[in-house]
Amino acid sequence: MPKYLEYPKYPYGVDPKLTLSGQQLAGQLYDPSVATMLAWLAAGEAAAHSRYGRLSQVVLNVAQTDVGLREDIAVETFVRALLPFLRRLDRGDYEENGGATLTTFFIGACRNRIGDVIRSHHERIIELRADTSDLLDHLRNTVIDDTTVDGLELARDLLPLAPRNLRSVLLLVAYEGVTLTEAAKRVGVKPATVRSQLLRYKQRIASMHFRGVLEIPADTGLGDWARATTEKRRIAAESRKKAPAVD
Repeated sequence: MPKYLEYPKYPYGVDPKLTLSGQQLAGQLYDPSVATMLAWLAAGEAAAHSRYGRLSQVVLNVAQTDVGLREDIAVETFVRALLPFLRRLDRGDYEENGGATLTTFFIGACRNRIGDVIRSHHERIIELRADTSDLLDHLRNTVIDDTTVDGLELARDLLPLAPRNLRSVLLLVAYEGVTLTEAAKRVGVKPATVRSQLLRYKQRIASMHFRGVLEIPADTGLGDWARATTEKRRIAAESRKKAPAVD
């Protein structure tokens, strides 16, 4: 059997590279394995196929209707499973005359990894849902009085900070009640791109809050998140200051 990985001379901390045979095999494995995982996620059956740990029902529910999330999970699982799988092949852990094909063998490796990938998306989805809902509630609020003007001003200040496509998506979600995925399709942007923009947008808001440029009201979910993020940054900054210098 050919070798699929090429190891560097000093391997510590450096991933091996795929040989030509490794690249060819990865190409052969990609379509059937990713298609299989996409089918599990679309049918809500990923938990039945994952071999380890309890999975987030929040992620599983969103993945059933969000094509972009399904693709993210499937591709990320493929990437995480590939190198360990090729290492096993190079060690001779696969018998060509056995009952399972290489593709079936690899899908089994993906079953070992997909649970971790799904769990990694849980906190991200919960944060996005809470923070975005809070912002959209402010956008929907058209009655200006002592209790709502701060929220309206916050929304007015935050929206111009968003990229144009994301701003259009948020306005559609706010005023027409469609999902982020539906709004992204109407604007002509991939849902995965919108999620990435939304994460960077939130990070920019947190950075402005951290520097004192933007004060987000304390009684909002977005404000709670920004303060928690600011505290994490403060602790990280202090830790770097206290770290001993390396000669």
